[in-house]
Amino acid sequence: MSTDLPGLLARMQDDALAWVREEPLKAVALAAAAGALLALCLPASADVSDGPA
Repeated sequence: MSTDLPGLLARMQDDALAWVREEPLKAVALAAAAGALLALCLPASADVSDGPA
């Protein structure tokens, strides 16, 4: 079975870009939610108890 991965990725990218053009507010909300989730998952770079820089 042969798969056309580059073609599939190109179609997925085209679909995603079309969705962003049709639903820009939903796209912004999704990006903000993804950023917030990523921020929760990543460890803090500095401890607050270290005091001022």
